Amino acid sequence: MCPTNLGTTKLVFVTVVFVSVLWSSGYQGGYVSTLSVRFQPIQSFSQLATNNYKFILNNRSASIDNYSKGLFHSQGISMENVKKMPREYVPKLISETRSAYLEYEDSFYGILNVVLRPKNIDPVDFFCNSISKVFIDRMFIPSGFVLQKNSPFREVFNLKYGKSMKLLFTF
Repeated sequence: MCPTNLGTTKLVFVTVVFVSVLWSSGYQGGYVSTLSVRFQPIQSFSQLATNNYKFILNNRSASIDNYSKGLFHSQGISMENVKKMPREYVPKLISETRSAYLEYEDSFYGILNVVLRPKNIDPVDFFCNSISKVFIDRMFIPSGFVLQKNSPFREVFNLKYGKSMKLLFTF
């Protein structure tokens, strides 16, 4: 017969059970901690600025200059943090650096481009020299009218549209 030592066997059994419970709980704790960590996504333009992102603009967009200058000025962002480049190079730069791509497409300018290009009229010159875009106060919806430059109807549109929007949204 084999001599057995019950005290040693019990000690080995309890030690193995205790170590396996510790190992299992540590393993599960690692899973839970990785699943419970939540990264807050950036939700506004000002968060990009406060997180020190560089900004990339499409250099082929004719309407981006004035829009971006106004936007960056209102947020207090220096134009030194802004690069202009073709759209093709943007994914590589975004993956390598902490950058954000800003795209602004002016639908009116796109329509103007389609209409004027076949007539050999430069849309940029036409847009800058003969058309004025009137932006309504941006209460809820960014919108505006396109009028001839120095049109006397600018103030009439702004005043009447602004009053109707206030009446619509005040209950």
